[in-house]
Amino acid sequence: MHTPMPIRPKAHIVAVVSAKGGVGKTTFAAALAKLLEHPQGRVVALDLDPQNSLGAQLGLPPSTPGLSQASHGAEPWNTVCQALPDSPVECLPFGHADAAQLHTLEQHLANEPGWLMQQLATLALTPDDVLIIDLPTGPNTWLAPVLAMADQVVAVTLPDTASYRVLDTLQAWLAPLHQRTPAARCSYLINQVDPTRALNLDMCQVLRQRLGRELLGMVRLDYSLDEAQAFEFDPFAKVPGSPACQDLRAAAHALAVTLAHHRQESSAS
Repeated sequence: MHTPMPIRPKAHIVAVVSAKGGVGKTTFAAALAKLLEHPQGRVVALDLDPQNSLGAQLGLPPSTPGLSQASHGAEPWNTVCQALPDSPVECLPFGHADAAQLHTLEQHLANEPGWLMQQLATLALTPDDVLIIDLPTGPNTWLAPVLAMADQVVAVTLPDTASYRVLDTLQAWLAPLHQRTPAARCSYLINQVDPTRALNLDMCQVLRQRLGRELLGMVRLDYSLDEAQAFEFDPFAKVPGSPACQDLRAAAHALAVTLAHHRQESSAS
């Protein structure tokens, strides 16, 4: 008997990626989940990164079970989707995975092409909802299936020479987005911009010229974000006027505008 392929989730899907570590990818994904202006539906943050950092940045204990435990135990992902305290946001953490649990995930992805969409279907997402996916750094087994379903991809980078050198590689990974019909929107966020360093600002200018309209925004270097992680407080509640909080809020607003435009196009078609 032929088993039909699962249907793509109806929610608007935003994937957050990076070519190298330490650029603030997960910090941006967590900020986007908190700040996205979306009163009509649910906002669900999904962590596909084995580092299991997204839940902690959203206020969940690191020991919270996640998709790695659910998958290893043949349980649907909706059983480990957590409502955040004092927030309308939900989070599906990766969970602290051992070698056996990681192997189970790899086997599902390698042998069952529709498995990821089957798990996402258990979340019962609607067209009014937003799914934010934090992907692992660099090339990984999650990248292709997520890019195949994402409406928007945000690539986080730094204004330094090391990040610029891997930009071609990053853009090559994301090239399939432009070959889809309709094409997914791809944008870039330049993080940790230090306005006191001339080389930093020069690299920002080079990136601005190269990325053009794909540049979502720039976020200034701000140690209050590090303090927020170390002391486990929400920077948008405690230091909302800090430079990075202002810039992240502007980036989230820009994405919200794009989201609204995409909804209008979808409803008209």
